[in-house]
Amino acid sequence: MDPQLRHVLSWPSAQVRLDLDGRCNLRCAFCRQASHEVSPDGAFPLEHLEKTLEILGKDVWSVYLSCTGEPLLHPDFAEAMKLVRWHLRNCDVQIVTNATLLDVAHSQALLAGNLSRVTFSVDSVRQERYESIRRNARWETVRANIVRFLKMRGERPWPKVMVNTILMEENQDELEDIANFCVENGVDAFRVQHLQEFEDVPSMHRPVDDTPELRRRLRRIQLRLLVRGVVFDHPLALRWEKATSMLLSLRLHRFPLSYLKYLAGGAWGALFSRCRMVGWECFAFPDGTIRSCSEPCGDHPWDPCQESLLHYLRKSRRRSREKGFDGCAQCRFRLR
Repeated sequence: MDPQLRHVLSWPSAQVRLDLDGRCNLRCAFCRQASHEVSPDGAFPLEHLEKTLEILGKDVWSVYLSCTGEPLLHPDFAEAMKLVRWHLRNCDVQIVTNATLLDVAHSQALLAGNLSRVTFSVDSVRQERYESIRRNARWETVRANIVRFLKMRGERPWPKVMVNTILMEENQDELEDIANFCVENGVDAFRVQHLQEFEDVPSMHRPVDDTPELRRRLRRIQLRLLVRGVVFDHPLALRWEKATSMLLSLRLHRFPLSYLKYLAGGAWGALFSRCRMVGWECFAFPDGTIRSCSEPCGDHPWDPCQESLLHYLRKSRRRSREKGFDGCAQCRFRLR
């Protein structure tokens, strides 16, 4: 049997999330980073990163290199990308950045990292509004950085480039303009992410009501982008819109079969588990530990000397389903 096919069939499509750097250079009002002090020790140490990636490269299909921080802040970013290229060459790897630090050197490092997707956070294409949302950022700098990166990528098939927009009352009139920006600059995918409010993060921004008019606008955008070959997705899409975006998004992943298997696993977890993440995702931390939950009150960390990562995740899913973990009741990812 082909080794990659055996890998797909033998693994339940678990993915790992880690922050190359937990710090952020922006202070967006809707983000938890804005209400926390910046830690000077936010970078994932290279020695821990290499050991972690070496383990994960053998057992997971997908790796997110940024969750809450800005990965380009890592002081050894180019070296980190070399480790990613070497240890995760058989994985689907994604990174999300605000693009404020995306100079030529960082762009070259990203292109050398053999990534599957690079996602840029763009909440507005109007300077004043963008800079009021993304505090400490400058739109003209970010726009120029993104355009230059796309030109440097050229005709390479990878990485695919995505734009992610946090939809809120303040920028809801700009969806069509941001879609135009994607088309004009050769972006592969445009995703609208609805603003999520946190009780411990005071914010002047408010989410948009899910109205029939909004859905009609999103549907028109999807149809227009479909003709231009741009994948469009938003979490609240229903029926054929969601099916279409999921089908087209297969071309954004290096291993489409693993992606489908991951989606099936997540659906299974949503139906039969307290949590849609435990057992299908795991989290790597700068101290070298790997857990099945992002919260310290979750399951105990994985001990590679005692069991395989697959067995650990399966047992963690069983423990979550049977008893749950301390803090599950307050977790925003809890299903019931």
